[in-house]
Amino acid sequence: SLDQMDDAEDLDKNYAIQVLMSTLQSLSSLRLVLMNGLESGLRNDASDTAIAMRQKWRLCEIGLEDYSFVLLSRYMNTLEAIGGSASLADDVARTTTVWDATLDALIIGINQVKFSCWKMEECIAIGNELLSWKQKGLSESEGSEDGKYIWALRLKATFDRARRLTEEYSEALLSIFPEKVMVIGKALGIPENSVRTYTEAEIRAGVVFQVSKLCTILLKAIRDVLGSSVWDVLVPGVAHGALIRSYCLWFLIKISYWHNLFQVAAPQQAVPLIVAPVFCLSVLPPSSFRRRSV
Repeated sequence: SLDQMDDAEDLDKNYAIQVLMSTLQSLSSLRLVLMNGLESGLRNDASDTAIAMRQKWRLCEIGLEDYSFVLLSRYMNTLEAIGGSASLADDVARTTTVWDATLDALIIGINQVKFSCWKMEECIAIGNELLSWKQKGLSESEGSEDGKYIWALRLKATFDRARRLTEEYSEALLSIFPEKVMVIGKALGIPENSVRTYTEAEIRAGVVFQVSKLCTILLKAIRDVLGSSVWDVLVPGVAHGALIRSYCLWFLIKISYWHNLFQVAAPQQAVPLIVAPVFCLSVLPPSSFRRRSV
C-alpha cells in the first residue's frame, strides 16, 4: 500500500511502481463514477439536500484530480529512480514490461485530462491509440522493417500528439488568464510578482503538466530506440559558414574580429548567432538568423 511505501526505507522500485499504478487505476475509476453521476443537471425543484450532495460530489471529483497530480508526480520520480528514459530504452531489447506500466500511466493521465473536459474527443483518440500500440507490442512488422522499429514509430507519433494536446491547453490558458488576472490582482492589491506568475502556476499545478513531463520522458526514450536525434527540428535547412566554440566568453572577447562579428551584416552576408549556455557562435545566412531564437 502507499502507507507501506512511505514507511519503508529500502523499497523495491518495481514494486513501488505497481502500487502507484494500482492506486492510479482505482482513482481513475472512482473519478469516472463521479463524472457520470455529475453529467445530469439538477431539477428546478431540487431540494437543498440534493444540491448540497451534488456539491460534495464535485468537491470529491476535484480532490481526486488533485491527488492524481500527486500520484503521477510520484510515479515519474520512481521511474527516474530506476533509470528514466535510459531504462525504458534498454527495456525494449528484452521485454516491454516497464513500457506497459508507463503507457498505462500516460493513458490514465490522458483520461484525467478528458475528465476535466479538455478536448475530450482528442483525449479518447490518443488513449485508444496508446492502448492499441500497447496490445500489439513488437509483433507487427512492415516490409523489411522489424516490429520494434514500427512499434517505436507508432508510439512516437502518439506521444507527439499527446504533447501537442498539452501545449494547446497551455496556450489556451495563456490567452485567457494574463490580462484578466492583472486586472483582478491589481484591484485586490496582490503583489505584482504573484500576479505575473499566476497563469504559469496554474498550468504547472494541473494534471496536464504531469502528462507533458511524462511525454518528454517517453519521447526521449523512443528516440533512443529509433536511434534518432534527441532534438526536435524546428526549421529544417542547410547553413554554411564558420563555427567558433568556447566555454569562456572572455576568450571570445579577446578575438581581434569580435566587434565585427556582432555588427549587423548586409544582405547575402553571414550573421552571427549565439546559442546559450555554451556560448557557441555560428555564422548563418540572414534568412536562417531570422527564423531562429536564442
